[in-house]
Amino acid sequence: MSKNNYIEKKFYLNQCNFGDKVVIVTGGARGIGAQIAREFAAGGAKIVLADISEKQMKDTALELKSNGVRCLTVKTDVTDWNAVQRMVDCCLEEFGRVDILVNNAGTIHPADYFTMAEKDWDFLQAVDLKGVVACSKAVAPHMIKREYGKIVNISSMAAFGVYMPGFSSYSAAKAAVNDFTKTSARELGKFGINVNAVAPGEIMTDLTFQDQSKEDVAKKLERSKAMAMVGRIGMPEDVANLVCFLASDCASFITGEVINVDGGRIDRM
Repeated sequence: MSKNNYIEKKFYLNQCNFGDKVVIVTGGARGIGAQIAREFAAGGAKIVLADISEKQMKDTALELKSNGVRCLTVKTDVTDWNAVQRMVDCCLEEFGRVDILVNNAGTIHPADYFTMAEKDWDFLQAVDLKGVVACSKAVAPHMIKREYGKIVNISSMAAFGVYMPGFSSYSAAKAAVNDFTKTSARELGKFGINVNAVAPGEIMTDLTFQDQSKEDVAKKLERSKAMAMVGRIGMPEDVANLVCFLASDCASFITGEVINVDGGRIDRM
């Protein structure tokens, strides 16, 4: 994205801007997370990228910095509560505050219901659920002290049981994220903190078609188009735009919600 595009985005965001905000994006190295970081940066935010993939994270940070964005990278394993706390401490040391947390870090590994190994179940739950809890708990005391904060969790359409066979562990983790979103909103609302979740459908990222043949990719694209009322697969921008809205002061009266961004999946209706 060119510098001119960043300026145009700032104008477009209007009152929903982030000129004085500090945003942590976990899993911000690539895909949806990187696009979320770009959208916040376009609104003037200072960005903290927290990811376990250090090289990709630094590449994304370089892109942001080349467009005049203040950006900090912290290699973070969200399954490690101490590492998460160190990441938040680095953010506070660099910027003095954290206004917005986007819990985007996640993993998805299909596994047969009957032969799934315990270690595979535990790892996915640790990244997709425990990571959300750890990061939320780490930023909450600071947000409570300032009586302001926005937390947006990235869930999935899989949480509603409309995903393919072989994803029971992933679906369970994302369903738990939805419930944690609602209970967090209840716990933190009195402190001026909004907590919401976004549940994407199929989104075009490198992970979407990981280790798949061209034929399988083509079939998946056609299926995605057929299953969505809008007739297309989602793009990272579709998710990022909703995340930014929920994290803005325009959405100050919205909390405890799980909002689908799936193009109107027919099998959800």
